[in-house]
Amino acid sequence: MQRFNVIGAVPTVDGAASAAIVARTSISSCEVLFFESDRLSEFFTSDVQSKLPGFYTLVLCGHEVAHADWDGRLMRPHLMDVLRAFVSPVLWLSAAPWEPEDTAAIQHIIGESNLIVGDHTASTAALARSHFFKAGDTYADNLVRLAGPPRRDEEPEWVGRWRRVLSALRNDPVRLREALQPLIEERPQDMGVGLIALAERVEKENGDDAARTAGEPVDMGEFKFVTVAAPPGRHAFWREISDCARAKTGAQLCLCRLTGRSVLILSCGREARVDLRPWAQYATDMLPNVTAFGRRPDAVPLHVRGLKDDPTLEQKVIGMLHEGAHLLST
Repeated sequence: MQRFNVIGAVPTVDGAASAAIVARTSISSCEVLFFESDRLSEFFTSDVQSKLPGFYTLVLCGHEVAHADWDGRLMRPHLMDVLRAFVSPVLWLSAAPWEPEDTAAIQHIIGESNLIVGDHTASTAALARSHFFKAGDTYADNLVRLAGPPRRDEEPEWVGRWRRVLSALRNDPVRLREALQPLIEERPQDMGVGLIALAERVEKENGDDAARTAGEPVDMGEFKFVTVAAPPGRHAFWREISDCARAKTGAQLCLCRLTGRSVLILSCGREARVDLRPWAQYATDMLPNVTAFGRRPDAVPLHVRGLKDDPTLEQKVIGMLHEGAHLLST
């Protein structure tokens, strides 16, 4: 079994579960670090590298590659430069679909067999479990369940508790890394003191944000659509705030504004089962100052140039989405 000295993962439940699966292969010598996708290149800076072994193998879990980040800044060219200069072996696992040119570029640097890209039907944890463990590893199976939606009839109680905690810690990569150790060591019953209380507090804050900022739902094709805002300092919880807004209003579709940034995020609940990409593409075709990022069908970030200075642009985007609602279908 291949062993890794350093694991870099996204600070999400899926990223944490993936890191725990991979780290089980190298418990005694493994360092886990969490980075958002748009900050991944910072891992290769001298400040971080000087604190790590001189030569090591690296596995990356769940990071998405794009030509630009949500704020419209070029991202992949610099990432390719730092990867090219990195001489150690790299394995990269990502369940998010990639643009073909991103796949080809990264494969060229780290090797075709070292890049494992899935699609939106899988989690990165499922890819890691398949790569590292044979069938019959019950604990690895439960870590994959941890990365997925709640299924109380098929998962141990600890899976649900840890899902809540890891979700609440996504805004604190250092504490997330510390909290993960019992899962790596197969001691899920040894959850740190106060973590459930923390999860409850964050869940309440998410609900409060949704209740305070959610608009009235409107018809968008055959679905109901609601707008909501994630305040500064809580942008990491846009998904949870959007979920709360949909639950509060009975909507299936949501547009979340990241307050203070020129970013809107389209998302849908699991019950909607629609592909948002053609809908988002319609808005970007009609509004030249709007750019869509990512290939996930259930969540599409939109960068709207000038949104911070002109709040009316949000209404223009919503107007274009209304015109393109015919593109939404189950």
